[in-house]
Amino acid sequence: MGSGPDTRVVEAGRAFGLTVRSARRLGTGHINETFVAETPSGTWVLQRVNTVVFARPSDLAANLALVTGHLAERDVPTPQWRPT
Repeated sequence: MGSGPDTRVVEAGRAFGLTVRSARRLGTGHINETFVAETPSGTWVLQRVNTVVFARPSDLAANLALVTGHLAERDVPTPQWRPT
């Protein structure tokens, strides 16, 4: 990633008010790009959704929100979901 974090990861972090100090690719997914970003406020996992595969990312986000909300209501630990 050159001398600093990928600029796309920095920009995505900025959407959450984060300052990305370092980032690395997480895995080698075939559909989406996933990164681990280190910030002063902690570690975040950021994912870029492939809009060729998921033509309507807002539908995907709505489904994820429904599933994680359902699990959270049942006290199942779930990741914090923040669509951009």
